[in-house]
Amino acid sequence: AKSKAQRKTSVYTGVAYHKRHGTYSTTIQHGRRVFLGYYKLQADAAIAYDEAAKLLRGENDTKINFTLGHKEYTTARKKEQLELKEVHSSASSTSTTTETL
Repeated sequence: AKSKAQRKTSVYTGVAYHKRHGTYSTTIQHGRRVFLGYYKLQADAAIAYDEAAKLLRGENDTKINFTLGHKEYTTARKKEQLELKEVHSSASSTSTTTETL
């Protein structure tokens, strides 16, 4: 069996990757698990978690993903967008050619 660290699919608290949807989902525990939504980017899912955590638990009583605030989130989001763009452009540039005999 895999350890909890090996099963983790995101670097952010409350965020998990869903192969089925190809997106990241966010949940938070508040008496029960509360689903916060699906997001294309991990950073978007993480900020949704942070906002919910602050609302439900207060500003000082919770672990959040972006401790430095909006600037840290914006930087992470831009980096993730660039990485996705690179993956998509390299995938489209490696098209195969078929020879006709």
